[in-house]
Amino acid sequence: MRPSLVFSLFIAGETLGRYRASIYSQIVEQWLKPSEREQVVQLEKSTARRSLEIIGWLLLNGSKNDIDYDREELHGDLGKIFARELDIAKLAAENLAEQCIRYWQEAGMLEYLAFGTQGVYTFVHLTLGEYASARYLAALDYAEINDWLQRNFRYPHWRETILLAFGAGAVEPIVKQLLCQEDLNDLVTIGPTTLAADVLAEADSAPLSLTRMVLETLIERLKSSVPIVAYESAHAAVNIVANDCYYVASVIQPLFTHEQEWTRLAVRLSLACGDEYVDVNVLKRVLSSKPPKTKDVKSWNEHVANPILSVLYPVCLLILNGSGAMKAAC
Repeated sequence: MRPSLVFSLFIAGETLGRYRASIYSQIVEQWLKPSEREQVVQLEKSTARRSLEIIGWLLLNGSKNDIDYDREELHGDLGKIFARELDIAKLAAENLAEQCIRYWQEAGMLEYLAFGTQGVYTFVHLTLGEYASARYLAALDYAEINDWLQRNFRYPHWRETILLAFGAGAVEPIVKQLLCQEDLNDLVTIGPTTLAADVLAEADSAPLSLTRMVLETLIERLKSSVPIVAYESAHAAVNIVANDCYYVASVIQPLFTHEQEWTRLAVRLSLACGDEYVDVNVLKRVLSSKPPKTKDVKSWNEHVANPILSVLYPVCLLILNGSGAMKAAC
């Protein structure tokens, strides 16, 4: 997220939202307010918002397929969607599309980059384009979201759109569809559930049942015979474990003594749950373990040793809350 965008909210006296989607929403609302900039085109806020969502969706799809939108193409495609959604004549829809594009250009959200006789539209802040496309995705019906995710969730190009769509309101369809794509018979590749965990970390409105389903899958993947799969699964789980600490603590105990050293990093999840879930003897055993292969040392330190030490060191330094368990670890 660009600091300049966040700073604009401070200047406006806004209290920042907790998650990125809510902050981007605040930024867009600021852009919709009347300003001192001379702006010829006037639009209803609802029309302006919807046009921004469609434009974001069109431009991001275009860049994914190496298609650059010039004036005629963007006016035409935006007009087609308006004609369908508003049930208006083609000419009226194209006129409305032209007004919307001019509105966002005058507002400073869109920019037309000219190269001789050619030109393309782009967002001045690309992150706002991703947020706009996420709003478009979140507004699709359940079946459309499922179909789109099946075809696109593996593309890095769409990662931010998927994450922000959850924060924009598409709570269940995104997480459930990602879970449907998971294959627990394949524990040697990083699965879509790691993305589902990142999605859940984007908002606090997810049902507990969804969080638990994601955690169950990630904990199962800690048993992978491929260390990096276990590392990535633990890293993803740490971001959401606080939402269901009691459950996590109750199911990860057997992993602390697993035959695979990297599977024992389940102890990192107990650290994320809180001091009351920490077994000091387990921590010592894990820290004294060695990565199975020399080439895994960097990943081991990054995903196992360093996270544990980063928690223990400040606690030992401050002896927070007079914790008996942590004093013993120190």
